[in-house]
Amino acid sequence: MSPAYDMGYAYNPEGQRTSVHQMSINGRFSCITKDDLLECAARDNIKNAARIIDEVCQAASM
Repeated sequence: MSPAYDMGYAYNPEGQRTSVHQMSINGRFSCITKDDLLECAARDNIKNAARIIDEVCQAASM
């Protein structure tokens, strides 16, 4: 996700939505929950999403 997201980054310090580097998940820009990720995964038919999320969280906390 990151490489494509970073390539499409729009920045304008005066813009309401472009003054910060952000991405929405399930319509949210902050306070994104595991449930939000799981809803996106379900819409995109991603199998084993809960396991993948748990593995990423475990790796990131090392």
